[in-house]
Amino acid sequence: MAFGKKKDAEVVLAGASVIEPGIEIYGEKIVGSTSIIIRGIVKSVFEIDAEIVVDHEGYIEGDIYCRNCTVKGKVVGNVSASGHLHITDEGSIIGDVSCGSLEVSSGGNFVGSCNQAKAPTVVRRELLSNDEVHSNVANLNIVE
Repeated sequence: MAFGKKKDAEVVLAGASVIEPGIEIYGEKIVGSTSIIIRGIVKSVFEIDAEIVVDHEGYIEGDIYCRNCTVKGKVVGNVSASGHLHITDEGSIIGDVSCGSLEVSSGGNFVGSCNQAKAPTVVRRELLSNDEVHSNVANLNIVE
């Protein structure tokens, strides 16, 4: 995935889905293979076989399983990134992390334990039945 900058210095991740500020999502699990940028509030488990960016306004309460993760906002939960995990100077993680490589910028906040493994972790995936998928969708509460 390619990174770039908009004129207003927002993060751009080519082809990513974006949860904008003002959006709140509550659910059991968010699963996908497309990168995602979080600028709103999400209380759910993420199983994303791609990159997750928690932007400055973003807040996640729940565990994250992904390839790479950049935290500029706040995460309360465990993070498992098979590749690189970066906590920026304004980012915060309260929870345990497991990653291929970890970078914490000066000013970044990390409270928890770290397991840095050379062998990549696998994104946790479970196949759901159609009934389970429909049940998970029905349980999502999207508030604007």
